[in-house]
Amino acid sequence: MHSGRWRRKWPGGIGFPDTLGNPRKECHVRIGRFCHHGPARKRSSGGTSMADKEMQTFAALVIQFRSGLLKHAQRILGNAADAEDLVQHALDEAWKERLHLQGPEAFRAWTGRVINTRAISLLRHHRAEQRKAVNAGWVTVLADDPEETEGSELWTFIQEKDLREAVERLPPQQREVFHLRAQGRSYVSIGAQVGRSTGTVGWWLHQVREQLRERLQPIAEERRLSVGTWH
Repeated sequence: MHSGRWRRKWPGGIGFPDTLGNPRKECHVRIGRFCHHGPARKRSSGGTSMADKEMQTFAALVIQFRSGLLKHAQRILGNAADAEDLVQHALDEAWKERLHLQGPEAFRAWTGRVINTRAISLLRHHRAEQRKAVNAGWVTVLADDPEETEGSELWTFIQEKDLREAVERLPPQQREVFHLRAQGRSYVSIGAQVGRSTGTVGWWLHQVREQLRERLQPIAEERRLSVGTWH
């Protein structure tokens, strides 16, 4: 899922330690570039400029909340690299709105909402892209079941790797039938290839959907729940 489009480093950025288990890695927050569009303000003799004070205040908030924001983003996206990019985006936006974010609680709530909104957008886009991929038929097999319509929104939170891992755990015969159906083959065609009746093919596909739903639904529900549980 990681596209790398947000991953970047800016000159003059302030580095903070990575809070996802890589203490030596630098996670750059673009602060200096946001301070002025023109020349820097002059400091009074022996004093600190307003821009420096803003930067210090913002940096303190980043240090306080970045770890929690990363964990929250990773719970939704299921991917550490994408979560880091998403948090960077939220911090970029927070810097632009810094004058309106008065105090730690306002900063925490606002960045959490940005992450929730952007994460949902990313997941929906990713789901649409998956449907265009060669193995988009995998998702189509799940949609064969008319009972799936009501809970189809949940699959927004399932990534290709989740589905791939679940498919690999299917029994060999069911996995073969699943792949054939994902290629657009009819029940009759599948039955002829595997030497089974169309009724057996239909039953196996029903079992496949049940097993995949059993394995993937908890993952999807946890990620959907995470969107509304940023504390």
